[in-house]
Amino acid sequence: MKTIYVGMSADIVHHGHINLINKASQYGDVIIGLLSDDAINSYKRTPIINYDNREKVVKEMKHVKKVIKQDTLDYTKNLMLIKPDYVMHADDWKEGPQRQTREKVIETLKKWNGQLVEIPYTNGVSTTAIINKIINTDVVRKSYINKSKLLRELLFSDKLEFIMEAHNGMSAKIVEKTGFKAIWGSGLCLSASLGVRDSNEASWSQVLDQLEYMANAVDIPILVDGDTGFGNFNNARIFCRKLEERGIGGVCFEDKLFPKQNSFVEVEGGQKLANIDEFAGKIRACVEHRVNPYFVIVARLESFIAGKGLDDAYKRAIAYHKAGADVILVHSKISDCSDIEKFMKKWDNRCPIVIVPTTYGTTPTNHFRNIGVNNIIWANHNLRTSITAMEKLCKEIYETETVSNVQNNIAAVKDIFNYTKTPQLKIDEKKYS
Repeated sequence: MKTIYVGMSADIVHHGHINLINKASQYGDVIIGLLSDDAINSYKRTPIINYDNREKVVKEMKHVKKVIKQDTLDYTKNLMLIKPDYVMHADDWKEGPQRQTREKVIETLKKWNGQLVEIPYTNGVSTTAIINKIINTDVVRKSYINKSKLLRELLFSDKLEFIMEAHNGMSAKIVEKTGFKAIWGSGLCLSASLGVRDSNEASWSQVLDQLEYMANAVDIPILVDGDTGFGNFNNARIFCRKLEERGIGGVCFEDKLFPKQNSFVEVEGGQKLANIDEFAGKIRACVEHRVNPYFVIVARLESFIAGKGLDDAYKRAIAYHKAGADVILVHSKISDCSDIEKFMKKWDNRCPIVIVPTTYGTTPTNHFRNIGVNNIIWANHNLRTSITAMEKLCKEIYETETVSNVQNNIAAVKDIFNYTKTPQLKIDEKKYS
């Protein structure tokens, strides 16, 4: 009996899948190459249904002889293992992001005279279209989900992108107006803006209150510094759910112990890291309880901060990515980028990498492009700038006992009104009063 290989996601099964399998069965035994969660995530989004559950569904489908996991978009590994007589796919992959995949399938099949069979794409239905239709029926949910989509697109961009720190609604508005595409909700800066230390002295509910004002103030997404998740896996997944409810684009968790210590605080004996399996479980809990499929979960490596070195960082990154982390943030506090360079050489582009060059900011940005970094976070510069400006202003007014010397060097009250859209309120009062 001849064999035919069909690659698919089968995240939400629809009649397009059924049609493909029925057609394939006319050529021989149908083997489904079911895309792994990572494979789907690499070009679409986090799957609605995880691999194990999708596999159970596909195995029960009529005509399916066997299901094997396809770990990447590239069919080559599975095709070389099975050497099917045919590969079947809809004809929609001749152009677009899957075109190169198609070309590799054709070249691989030539090795044993295999044949690619393409059938007309089933128009009017796709998993993405179904999800978008659900989203579009709820305006609020659509807005929240779209922010996560924007953040995911930014983090997975094929060019170097930048994320800027903000710590309240006003600074978020300034970041957006400047042109940045996303905001970093820094734990240090959110805490400092409340006058407390970056040691989880601000409760997660206080952090959420600030983030809600920020999210409501702007249309660009926010990536939140979630510290260590405010406790164990359960605290972390509850925090994620609350972030989703407020329209936050994603969260970043670091693999240290609760309560956290800021990475730049020197600790005798070095900062203590979480157990790898425990932290991977925390990431997995957040991934599996995510409601918004586009909500981004970033795992932050503190190995270099703790003096554990490259091997520990790499081992942790592999574990966290396997647990479902969409993106890895590599943290370092030395004055050059050698930690980042070593990691990038070993990582081999398994998923996007984010860095925070606070201490090695003199490194030319182009260098980060050249070594394959995907995103840079400018992590605390707005808060630090505001402290310097306010200290200078307060000193000037205190010593001179007048504001006459500073009026031309500060924002006008009108600028505040413009940022807070106060003129719009006057228009609305006429409309609704």
